[in-house]
Amino acid sequence: MGKKQTIRNQIDQDIDIKEGQRYAKSLGPRGNHQHEVEFTDGTTKLVTLPPRFRNLVWLKRGHFVIVDPTAGTVSEKVGGEIVHVLYPKDIKQLKVAGQWPEEFTDKKEEKQDSDEEDEDDDLFHKTDFFYVNNEVERIFSHYDQLESLNDQFRVKQQTYSQQYAKVPRYVEKVLNTQPGELCYMVGTIYLQMNKKPNVLNDLEDEETIVRPDTPAKYRSDEDVISLEDESGRVEITGACLSKQFLVTGMIVGILGKEVATGTFEVIDICLPGVPPQKPLTTLQEFLTGELEGEQSSSITRVILAGNSIIKPKKAKNNEGHVDDFLEELCSTVDVDIMPGATDPSQSHLPQQRMHPSMFKQAHKLSTLNSVSNPYWCEIENITFLGTSGQNIDDIYRYVDSEDRLQMAESCMYWRHMAPSAPDTLWSYPFKDRDPFIIEQCPHVYFVGNQPEFEDNLLLGPDGQQIRVILLPSFAETGTVVLLNLSNLECSILSHSYFYDHSTKVASWIVHKKTTTTQHIWATGPWQVHVAAALPLRTMSRIWGAFNSLTIPTPLRPAGFKLYSWIFGCNLDEMKNPNLYDYPNLSAFFYRELKDDARPIARDAPLVSPSDGKVLHFGLVQGRDIEQIKGITYNLDALLGNGETSILPVTNAVLGNSDNIVVDENEFANVNGIPYSLDDMLAEGTDHHAVKTQSVVGEDAVAEGHEARPKDERALSKLAHVDSSTNIKPGHALYFCVVYLAPGDYHRFHSPTNWVVETRRHFAGELFSVSPYFVKLLQNLFVLNERVALLGKWKHGFFSMIPVGATNVGSIKINFDEALKTNKKEDIPLGTYTEVTYKSASKLLGGKPLRYGDEMGGFYLGSTVVLVFEAPQSFKFCVTQGQKVKMGEPLGKYE
Repeated sequence: MGKKQTIRNQIDQDIDIKEGQRYAKSLGPRGNHQHEVEFTDGTTKLVTLPPRFRNLVWLKRGHFVIVDPTAGTVSEKVGGEIVHVLYPKDIKQLKVAGQWPEEFTDKKEEKQDSDEEDEDDDLFHKTDFFYVNNEVERIFSHYDQLESLNDQFRVKQQTYSQQYAKVPRYVEKVLNTQPGELCYMVGTIYLQMNKKPNVLNDLEDEETIVRPDTPAKYRSDEDVISLEDESGRVEITGACLSKQFLVTGMIVGILGKEVATGTFEVIDICLPGVPPQKPLTTLQEFLTGELEGEQSSSITRVILAGNSIIKPKKAKNNEGHVDDFLEELCSTVDVDIMPGATDPSQSHLPQQRMHPSMFKQAHKLSTLNSVSNPYWCEIENITFLGTSGQNIDDIYRYVDSEDRLQMAESCMYWRHMAPSAPDTLWSYPFKDRDPFIIEQCPHVYFVGNQPEFEDNLLLGPDGQQIRVILLPSFAETGTVVLLNLSNLECSILSHSYFYDHSTKVASWIVHKKTTTTQHIWATGPWQVHVAAALPLRTMSRIWGAFNSLTIPTPLRPAGFKLYSWIFGCNLDEMKNPNLYDYPNLSAFFYRELKDDARPIARDAPLVSPSDGKVLHFGLVQGRDIEQIKGITYNLDALLGNGETSILPVTNAVLGNSDNIVVDENEFANVNGIPYSLDDMLAEGTDHHAVKTQSVVGEDAVAEGHEARPKDERALSKLAHVDSSTNIKPGHALYFCVVYLAPGDYHRFHSPTNWVVETRRHFAGELFSVSPYFVKLLQNLFVLNERVALLGKWKHGFFSMIPVGATNVGSIKINFDEALKTNKKEDIPLGTYTEVTYKSASKLLGGKPLRYGDEMGGFYLGSTVVLVFEAPQSFKFCVTQGQKVKMGEPLGKYE
């Protein structure tokens, strides 16, 4: 008797349909010896393949079975057990007897019955097909490492002495398939998705003002699924693909054939399967009753799964920090703290541990362990693997499902915790290995910062048991998950009084204490975290030094013409067109224009202070300025405010009840502020009663720029400087932001007749201020180094704020030689120096400026922000995104 007949005898029985049993059609395997089937009424359900069929039958999509809904383990997900596997001959007999359901009758099937009767071989397979290899590696760019994973998908032993031993051919390269030939191959899934973020597209759309919303899902009907290896990429199709979670980066084996269209039609998909697991002695002793006594739990270790140190969006009276909480917790128990997406660690995976010095008190205790993300550990012989949630958040965008627990479980079958890295999940480019491959099966797999708590005991095909846990954000839910190491059962504990209902921005905030500190933090997508990790201030100083290098005279014309061609500079406007006269890039950036190159629209109440693009403009709502549609930053943070000073950096604090003025040379001298925005805008405050003081000397006006008395009198009539400090009835606060691109004229001029009374220099970051980055980083103009020039014009309050940027650390104010920006000293970021210009004009109490007066400039490109009071009849006459030149009107009266 042949082997094929022996196997059939083991699984063949007389087909006796008992009451309640139902015909069903297989839709494919779903893991854990479960298959999804479709019944005659069109409903689908997961059913179990019983042990007597396992390792004997390769039940795949399209095969027919009989299901007993009451047999086996029945749950909400599992609806019975397969009791019969039907061969084509069985189906034919049932049709002859009139017992075959018409819902499963197909004319094509009837025509092919005779052809398929002897082709039952595809029901059988060798268990070696699921051979497990510990040497599993995959890297993104070098596909040679796939060979270690390929072994898991190949049949190790093949016998051709019997007819039934025919197996599909293995194709080593995806481009070597033959049309119509049944074969299987191994490769990496790649999904071409129109909604998926693309860095190149982002750069191409840099000039777009409004940033498109990030979709909750990348999926769409136009998606193209491909399998790729080192030889190339082939598009794959097939109904079974819609039944699987498919994520870019997955390694799979597929069975099918190439069709006439050139695509590969997939019949079945094989995953690497759950990795081998270390035996769990403690759990075995518990299950066998060797451990006596009542069940109890003793907390031996606490794991904080990321997002511990995100900053609050609003200032709260918080006396304590994460450090206080950790210090108290570590005094009684071991604590492992993982970095998350919002923590001060690099944004790419794997995230390195947060430096212990961040926790000034807690790091003194040996029980605090700062660990990586992902994180492997072993506690009492139980192996843990965990992430802070970024991997599942990214997988969620790929699949058409809301079941995050199933996504986490799928990582075990894929043997990969982050298949979408580095496509859409940013990761470090490892050369020789892929750290996200799961080579050893953990006993516990946890994922942090998920919407809600979920868990499940995942059973592997070889007896593996993995407790998969989704940990909710503590700040969002106030939930702590307890894991019993004896039986891996989970329970939850909720402490609502730990939960900060107002901020909802930290993963673990426990103690609330009193402080008046306000914070603004650099948060956003991965591009923001990359920029935040760079030494932008140092880079800008290096760039400045490079720009000051003397260019050999023969190379100057060609170099400057190339720069002008790249950035669109108009060389015809240059006051000195001889390119040999510019010794370096700095001199070329700061070039003068011909006297008539920029006519001033003096009949307009306000003109553009520089060449550039109008990024945004409008009314100041309350005390907030709109950065882009739907995102605002605070007026007090931009200009400085004594009572509610906001620090535009991550790790420093500015302001309590007193204002801080830091000396330009020492940055350590605390004085009373000689100027307050609230004094300027508050009701019933006499501006002349405000204390005045010069921090850097009696007269901050540079030689050669002092106003003559007759100019002061003339400008006094033009500016109508009002002693009133209130926003008058019928007036409002307006703002306008102009971006200077690298090719624009780099000097800025006075946009109207006004008097500059005070200068505030804010130390800060030097992020890019390009339209592209403005869309990414909230509070950008508050975070960056800037110079706020505050004063008055004929309608009341007027201010002009040149903002620094990457490679634009140097902001020059012609009439203020004391101003030094982007200094090398260790300046407390967010503090500001303050200088009054009272001595520049005894009559006007500040530095008088007229339409078009040159005020200063940048090197390379940056941004100028105007905030001013004007009658409500004032209307802007520009559009968002419009290119303007210095001197062109920005608004008019209606």
